Amino acid sequence: GNQTSARIRVGFLFLKTNEKEPAKRERAMQSLEMSSSTPISEDDTDRGTEGESTSTRNAITLDEMLSLHVGENGKAQLRHFLLSSMAWVPAVMLTLMSVFTERTPEWRCTSDDNTLCGIGGNVTDICSLGDDDWEWESKSASVVSEWDLVCNDAWKVTFADSMFFVGFFFGAGLLGQLADIKGRWVAMYMSLAIAATGAAASAASLGYWQYLIFKLPIGFGCGGVGVASFVLSTEPLGAKWRAFLGIATQYWWASGICFMSGVAAIVTEWRTLTFFFVFLTGTYAIFSSPLVKESPRWLLISGEVEKAHAILTTYAKVNDKTLPPEGLPPLKLPTENIKTASIRELLPFPSLWYGKNTRNLVQRVTN
Repeated sequence: GNQTSARIRVGFLFLKTNEKEPAKRERAMQSLEMSSSTPISEDDTDRGTEGESTSTRNAITLDEMLSLHVGENGKAQLRHFLLSSMAWVPAVMLTLMSVFTERTPEWRCTSDDNTLCGIGGNVTDICSLGDDDWEWESKSASVVSEWDLVCNDAWKVTFADSMFFVGFFFGAGLLGQLADIKGRWVAMYMSLAIAATGAAASAASLGYWQYLIFKLPIGFGCGGVGVASFVLSTEPLGAKWRAFLGIATQYWWASGICFMSGVAAIVTEWRTLTFFFVFLTGTYAIFSSPLVKESPRWLLISGEVEKAHAILTTYAKVNDKTLPPEGLPPLKLPTENIKTASIRELLPFPSLWYGKNTRNLVQRVTN
């Protein structure tokens, strides 16, 4: 009967834990036989082993779970995709705002000498004029006009852009690795926080060199947003939809460019424009973070099976899927060893970076 089967299963688990101690195993068999009208045999324990292996075989992979029970591109995944991939909009604003904040704005000739300014003051070479012979239309229009980054100081503009991409290089590697270690959700919102903080600090800079330093964290954060957002938005999708919608994330990038161009046409002062982009980034992070869930694929790989199972169950319910009476089947853990890549993988040959080879390279350049 059912009670006998239950006692057999309990007895099997107890015996299995003591299989290396014959005395305890024998006492356990006797105790269970005395408490049951049906003697327990070794065949019963073998059937218990078969039941355990059958339960293991019932576990399915994540892709099978999506295909059979959750849905590959249901309402839940599409909502998650839209919210998480929308991070490309603040990313493009913080990445490309220098097009407007570092532009060379309008200026006018103020000299009364017609030989300098010509008729109507239409001189084209600002560097041919003296400091008192011209002025900016708006001193606060950009960093160029505020700190006079023209002529001999024009290199400072491109140097600031270079500092941004130095940060971007390291951010893409380090924050991308953080997405593998701490999760895609953590990496994406931490990247947005770093980039927005750097942008706010740059807008409050008192001089060029402060501005230059804060370009580094802006680039560092922007470098991590794209990596984390892409994997976070596409991993809950079915296999045949990941590539298609992965490309579609770039529509957010294009939309962000169009949006920020319209904003820049209205907000013409660089500090106000920067603070506005920071405000939009913070607004997105505050309202989207409670709604965006961690990637179930990353949770499964990280051993957080119950959390991954709970998220998939929520997705199935939102997608109006009929769940089995006992709930979704268990998830199968990945069998292969998954190695987390490190940024050090970019530098596989230390001799290229220090030692005799570097000294030889420096000598060739200097000579």
